[in-house]
Amino acid sequence: MKSFETTGKSASRKLTSRPIRAALAVKIAFAIMAANVTLSNCEITANRNGVLVFSIGTGNSIAIHGCNLTNNTETAVRNSATGQFVDAEGNWWGSVAGPSATNPNAVQNADGTNWLLAPVVLQY
Repeated sequence: MKSFETTGKSASRKLTSRPIRAALAVKIAFAIMAANVTLSNCEITANRNGVLVFSIGTGNSIAIHGCNLTNNTETAVRNSATGQFVDAEGNWWGSVAGPSATNPNAVQNADGTNWLLAPVVLQY
């Protein structure tokens, strides 16, 4: 199985219709290279980097909500884009104490506050 990737220049993209599971043991599970992407209802676990957002221009947003982002060894969510907001609130990070309790680098250049206190129950 390969990593998931979304690319493009316009229109919103939502990856929400069915639970998405990325337990691939890869360098990057999700590489987002598109504007206005929403990722929800997912489990991204046991990778080097869970979600990596690449530069796609300023003023665009990425939203990651309702996901289990656990056991990713380097980062769970990393925003490498300049001038781009990544909202990673409302996710389960593997601890009731939030993302930095299990990995101090779990969230980089993104908002991972207001985390969930229990894992999201996904119907596979």
